[in-house]
Amino acid sequence: MNQFSLKDKIILITGASSGIGRSCSAECSKSGADLILIARNQEELQKTVSMLGPDTKAKTIIADITNAANLEELIKNV
Repeated sequence: MNQFSLKDKIILITGASSGIGRSCSAECSKSGADLILIARNQEELQKTVSMLGPDTKAKTIIADITNAANLEELIKNV
């Protein structure tokens, strides 16, 4: 068994539309994780999803998590 496997794990990644968030999304996908991806830019977030493995389950959420007023509601919905 691969000790670094993320199979049967759900990983939430913020800032998934670029940079470190996009890279983390790709690496977690390669390790078998299902993903919840949050970002502000829908178009860029879809680019991230297109980079993931074909078997990756990825839920996308368009949101600005710096807006504290909406953060609690966002967490409830996820």
